[in-house]
Amino acid sequence: MSHQTEAHGSVKTSGHGKSVGVIAAVVVGLAAGFFLGKGTSSPDAPPKEPPLKAQALTPVLATRGEALFTKQCATCHGPKGWGDGPAAYLLYPRPRDFSSARFRLVSTTNQVPTDEDLFRVITKGIPRSAMPAWNHLSEADRWALVHHVRKLTRDGLTAKLMLDDPDLSQKDTDEIVAEATSPGDVWKLPPETPVTLESLARGRRIFMKTCAKCHDSNGQGTGRDDLRTDDGMPIRARDFTRGIFKGGKTSAALAKRLLSGIPGTPMPSHSAGFGMDGTGPPMADDLWALVHFVQSLIRPDAQELAQQGQKVLVAEHVAKVSTDPNDPSWRSVTPTYVALMHLWWNDKRADGLLVRAAHDGKRIAFQLTWEDGTMNDDVLRQDSFSDAAAIQLSPSLDPPLFTMGSKESQVHILQWKAHWQKGVDTYQDIERVYPNMAVDQYPGIKNPTFGDQLTVEAVATAKHRPIFMTGWSVGNLLSTPGRKSAVESLAAKGFGTLRSLPATEQSAEGHGQWEDRFWQITLVRDLAADGALPLTADKDTSIAFAIWDGGVGDRNGQKSVTIWHRIKLETK
Repeated sequence: MSHQTEAHGSVKTSGHGKSVGVIAAVVVGLAAGFFLGKGTSSPDAPPKEPPLKAQALTPVLATRGEALFTKQCATCHGPKGWGDGPAAYLLYPRPRDFSSARFRLVSTTNQVPTDEDLFRVITKGIPRSAMPAWNHLSEADRWALVHHVRKLTRDGLTAKLMLDDPDLSQKDTDEIVAEATSPGDVWKLPPETPVTLESLARGRRIFMKTCAKCHDSNGQGTGRDDLRTDDGMPIRARDFTRGIFKGGKTSAALAKRLLSGIPGTPMPSHSAGFGMDGTGPPMADDLWALVHFVQSLIRPDAQELAQQGQKVLVAEHVAKVSTDPNDPSWRSVTPTYVALMHLWWNDKRADGLLVRAAHDGKRIAFQLTWEDGTMNDDVLRQDSFSDAAAIQLSPSLDPPLFTMGSKESQVHILQWKAHWQKGVDTYQDIERVYPNMAVDQYPGIKNPTFGDQLTVEAVATAKHRPIFMTGWSVGNLLSTPGRKSAVESLAAKGFGTLRSLPATEQSAEGHGQWEDRFWQITLVRDLAADGALPLTADKDTSIAFAIWDGGVGDRNGQKSVTIWHRIKLETK
């Protein structure tokens, strides 16, 4: 982390000091050995996926695919699929530019994806990127998106070819597009060989010869900072020990990555090295030995922890909700694990968070728990950023993409901020970190001082008349010295529209505690809060979550988020 934690012990709550540790253990337990050492036992062998049955393009699917893409995908990929949507600048890795006809996850000899390849990516998303899983869409909807992505690829590549060379004939253009978008044969993998200590040793030797120059001898991939994608973006080699792979960790998935490579990145095809390109005898033993060695580096269940999937959360009915994250009553509320995806990738980030929800008929409370190696609750320096967490609610069960709503679909947000909590008791002003700053006499000071009495404390914000402090005088929560709550209630109708609700509608409460590398916080609001989305037991609501890690520079749109889930209120 880029910042050191200060006075960590001061945030512990007496009487409940073990509660964060107990909840944290649950998060760790979900990893099923996430922190255990790696041995040489057989790698996981998940059940084989059933074969996909593609749905042919029809006018209905074509229309549906365009509508779905406009609503759910264009925010990142852009209306034409050129990777230039309004959210693209916030994302790393960048959204795929379909007009390049270069897709990362392929299973063919010519590196062009099959329809099934595209369907799997749409269904499962791409872990370690902002590409979410869309497995909550119907199968027909996902095939509709496959066909529309194909269309955008052909149209985009055609347009760029004509821009680059206006003299190119239509026939030549069509031939180039057809070749670039027609998938070759799918790799026919040889029968998988057994995992033995001898084969793992063999795999290690192949790894050192073939892979270590980028992925390092330990598989962590931290030694190279000169790697670039085809479009010039910096890229890091995969850290195998993290256990998260774009296309999955199964033996077949890893073998196809080795044979096809990852188009558009420095990861090449190794088909020739394994004799799979037709120039020599296939070396199946070497292929599977390397696959199994890579699998031996993987942390158990890391892929599953990062995998997105829509869940239904239940706000359990309790006698009274608590704003204290360490209240013993929380232990009886069932937790739900939700995976996070990182809009701007950083290896020092949480894979997910635990969510508990409860209501008492009048108020609803959420308890969020996630791992964060440092506590960051200071924003007074230019390079300091605060830890934070937010809940986003939408009345629609089919809302637009999880990014700040749209003109037609407003979202409501509760955001807890660590630096706001720090300022509830004592307003954190700039003089705390710059005690020797130069000061002057200002016309708005209530009781001006002179001479030796003109100190930093004498001109602090709270010593001014509000009428001279524009933000404070109009009730701007960011400018008001002295806070009543660490939680802000907001609303948005798309990018650039985020607004804080009026002070009279800021009734949400919250509290957080950092201990032993984990944040545990609560956010509480009325079920029928003024200006916010009403929550009732007779109607489910869409809900999403976000966290900010100030220690790695998260702020504003740079954060980790979830897909839309659903929440329902339990009746008595």
